[in-house]
Amino acid sequence: MVERGNIWTVILAAGCTLIALLAFSTLYVRPDSASAVALQLSLVFLAVPVVGSLIIIYVGWRPFESDEDDEESVFD
Repeated sequence: MVERGNIWTVILAAGCTLIALLAFSTLYVRPDSASAVALQLSLVFLAVPVVGSLIIIYVGWRPFESDEDDEESVFD
């Protein structure tokens, strides 16, 4: 089986990059504008996949691997 790249690491890197760019853009947004609200909502929507991928990487969950070697599968 060919080892593929870890999708959770890619999601984590992309999310952290976008959060860093969003954090840099806070310097140019007025606090009382609609752009500030959009910035905060974007931060929340970006933080969810970053935290989720951190949890998945920490736990070591591999949802895309076949479990042919697993003898205790409920589908056998």
